Parts: sequence; structure tokens; C-alpha cells
Amino acid sequence: LSPLPQLVLMRSCWLSYYSEAIGGLPGAVALGHERNYWGDAVTPEMLRAGLAQIPEGATLDVAPVLHPLQLTFLHQQSVLRFRPDLNLRGYDPRLHSDIRYVLVFHRLADPWDLLPPPDGSKVLSEVEREGVVLAQLLELLQSGRATAE
Repeated sequence: LSPLPQLVLMRSCWLSYYSEAIGGLPGAVALGHERNYWGDAVTPEMLRAGLAQIPEGATLDVAPVLHPLQLTFLHQQSVLRFRPDLNLRGYDPRLHSDIRYVLVFHRLADPWDLLPPPDGSKVLSEVEREGVVLAQLLELLQSGRATAE
């Protein structure tokens, strides 16, 4: 089989591509492989759609944070640069009880403890390829729900 159709379907999330020999991305996920290791699924389109629903001055928690400068780079080198009013911080319910908006990409190497999101959470925007959710911008309606007790 040619990988070309699958590569077109994976547009902008090519690092989540898996060979058709294992069933593409859905097959890889079923086998326990990474969905989105480097966060390339946090696309400009997803950010724009989600940010339009987040009020001025809000805090956006990010999960996972892979590097100490990740939040700085994300704020300066993505569409977030057009929202200087937003406060970015690493998601950690042990440190913060006011968590409401969360940007998350699905990475097994750094599991996020609220996946799946708690009942009542609102998906503001998401990136999905081949029926697999890779990244989401969420509003947690139960603000501050800490699961790491």
C-alpha cells in the first residue's frame, strides 16, 4: 500500500504517522505506541479556535512540559504571541487549585493524570487524525480538581 493517502490525512501531524503495516495511527495506539510524542499536534488552527473561547487574562495550564523553556517558546513562537494577556504555566494539580484551561497533547511518555478529561469538561478545540485525538484545549468545569492527592 502507498503511504501517500495516509500522509495527506496526517497533514501537519506527520510525526504521528505510523505504517499501514500496523494499521496506521489507530493500530499503533492499540499496540501501545505514542500518539504524539513531540507535540506537533498543537497546531495554529487548534490554538486559534480554542483561544477565541478563553477570556482575557486567563491562565492556560500546559501538559506535558518537556523542557524548562517550552512555555516561553510556545508563548513567543506560536499564535499565543497574539495573546500576551495569557499566563502559561505547567499543569500540576498539586501546586495549583485554580486550574481551568488546559492545553494537552497526548504523550504516553509523560502521561497527564486527567486523561480522559473529567466528566463535565468542555473541549474548546482538538486535533484528531484517523479517529485518534492527538491534542486538546480543554475547559475544566470543575476548576482545581486535583487528582494527585
